[in-house]
Amino acid sequence: MYPGDEIPIICGSALSALQGTNEEIGKKAILKLMDAVDEYIPDPVRQLDKPFLMPVEAVFSIQGRETVATSRVEQGTIKVGEDVEMQASCYCIQLFYYLPSLAVHLSIPKEGKNHA
Repeated sequence: MYPGDEIPIICGSALSALQGTNEEIGKKAILKLMDAVDEYIPDPVRQLDKPFLMPVEAVFSIQGRETVATSRVEQGTIKVGEDVEMQASCYCIQLFYYLPSLAVHLSIPKEGKNHA
């Protein structure tokens, strides 16, 4: 059940805080809101003792850096310069014509440390 009666509600105006107009509903309300967030929402527990896991959310080709993968770390730790192992899965197949004996295999060649 949703704990609606326990959730803090803070009234304020971000616009007033940005413009510095009404300090009571502006700056003071935003500071009160952040205090409530810090008190009510627990800090996530990072599982540092497990193997490094970072599901890739986006991949960018950056000149001078080759390919860069971005995401958030789910568990574990990593240091700059450490090798990482990538695992890929096929999540979408589009057919423009039907072949009854179609087999799909996805493999990503290991090309070096800096490839993500």
